[in-house]
Formats: sequence, C-alpha cells, structure tokens
Amino acid sequence: MRNRTIYIVFALLIGIAGIVFYYQHTSTIRKELRDFAVPDTASVDKVYMSDKLNQTVTLERKNGVWMVNNKFVARKDAMYVLLKTIARLDIKAPVPKAMLNTVISQMAARSVKVEIYQKGDLTKTFYVGGPTADEQGTFMMLENSSAPFIMQIPGFFGYLSTRFFIEEYLWRDNTLFKTQYKDIRSVSIQYPQGPASSYSVLKNGSNQFEIKDVAQKIIQPIDTFQTRDYLSRFQLIAYEGLLYNITPERVDSLNKAVPYAIVTLTTNENQITEATIWKVPNYAKAVLFDGTVPEFDPDRMYARMKGDPSIFTVQYYIFDPLLKTTDYFKKKQLTK
Repeated sequence: MRNRTIYIVFALLIGIAGIVFYYQHTSTIRKELRDFAVPDTASVDKVYMSDKLNQTVTLERKNGVWMVNNKFVARKDAMYVLLKTIARLDIKAPVPKAMLNTVISQMAARSVKVEIYQKGDLTKTFYVGGPTADEQGTFMMLENSSAPFIMQIPGFFGYLSTRFFIEEYLWRDNTLFKTQYKDIRSVSIQYPQGPASSYSVLKNGSNQFEIKDVAQKIIQPIDTFQTRDYLSRFQLIAYEGLLYNITPERVDSLNKAVPYAIVTLTTNENQITEATIWKVPNYAKAVLFDGTVPEFDPDRMYARMKGDPSIFTVQYYIFDPLLKTTDYFKKKQLTK
C-alpha cells in the first residue's frame, strides 16, 4: 500500500514538472510568434483559404448566414468546427531544432494559407501544414514568422489539417429543400414518364388543403393528417453527394433523358424551389435480394436544382416520401 502511494505521488510530481516546463518554455517565445488563436469568433466575418495549387475558398458571413464563394450556403457543422478550431488553437510544443528545416521546407511546398477577417479587417494569417509523425499535432506557422510550431486543441487527440480544406463542394450545405410547414403555399409533383400520376397540393390554411390531379380535378375526401405530414417533410431534404467530377458525356446524356420526376415547392412569398430527378442506370450492376439485376440503381437517383448546374446523388430513402400519387392523400374508408 505504501509503495503504491509513493508511486502515485511520484507520477503527480512528474506531471506537475512537465506542466511547469511547458509554460516556462512557451512563455519565452515572443507573443507575435505564437499568437494563433482568435477567441472572439463572433466578430469573424470572413475566412479565406488557399493552397499551393492556387485553389481557394472564401467563407463569408452575410446577414448572419455563412456563404461559400458567395454562391452557396455553407455547412453549419463545418463552420462550427472551423470557428471552434480557430478559437482554441494552442501550442503543443515548438518544432525541434533537428526538424526545423525539414518542416519549413515541407510547409513551403504544401500548406494551406488561412486569412481571418474580423469586422472587415484582416487580423490574422497563418499557414497550416501536415500532421506530426504520431498524428497528435499539426505543424503551423504565422505569417512573417520563421518559427513553426506543433499546434493542438486542448483535450482533442488528433491533427487539425483536415479542418482547413479548400474544396468548394465540401463546404456547401447539402440541403435541397428546407422550408418550414408554415411557409409552404403549394407543392406539385410531375411525372414526365407517366403524367397521369402527377398532382399538386395547395395549402389554404393551417390545416386546410386542396389536392388536384393532372386534370385539375379536386381529390375528395382527403386525409388531412397525412397531407400535413407530407408537407412537413420539406423542412429538411438533403442530397447524399455532389458529382463534381462527372464527365461531359454523362451530363449530356442526363440532359437528353426524360426526368423521372419534377418537384416544385412554392412558398407564401412566391419563392420557388424546384428539383428535377432522374433514375440512375445501374452502373455498379447491383443485385437485388431475388438475384435479379435491375436496369436502374436501386438506391440512388440524380437530381438537379433549378438555377444550379450541379448534379447531386439523392437516395430513394429520402425522396420516396415525397414522390407519392393521389391515392396517398385519399381518406381511407373504414370497412365493417
């Protein structure tokens, strides 16, 4: 028991000594060389990043919304992680002298330049390099400094390079429809390959609806609960992936193909969001449970939003609840 107590005390003393050494060591480094963090992220309104391949991305807060390259709404989760990282950056250790020239050379060849703007002014610029050998730190260096450091976030085990990415498509928000139920005026579904199944849903009040088939015939009676649930699903409909490297031939083929469905949502303010959806050929030759190989991909479709040239992959799992027929809305008659 006595030996165990001595061991614990000894371990604590070593830990305390390490902490003291760390703070004594870092306190001797000039503040302008180690001042990476920007604690007041509420004042950050722009982050500009570029790499050695001349790829760039600009993240800018406009009217409280973060935008990507002034074109797309940014992913909230990615922006949260980036700002949290910027706020909590801390020095783990200086780069050992034996590694100094190697690290500087590597960062000169491959690193991400990060510019932080606060209330319109450039206030911080630093470079993000690769991870340390144990992947528990990240090499970084402030602009106009000759001293790179091994950086960390206290309490986080890993490296930070992956949080400073350049690709536009990775930053953009993946929601296609994000309209609250109360803001929806109408939804129409067109099936170009089978027009007879097309329909529209008009919301006349909080719980009053008018559903018309392709011939503009009003469907009666309808299940109001089911109709309300249907419109509520447009609050969050997201794509699975973005086809950023699709070949021109496949784009041309898609443009010539007859769409499977066209989904149009109109808000009370007459703002229109429209998605055109195509079935995807079964390129992977996926096999169903019964052993058959279907003509089309059984899990995914292609989608394009009106006014956006991007092509997305969307899951049947997400879109099937939207792609109904008029029978879905009819009030079911109770049988005796």
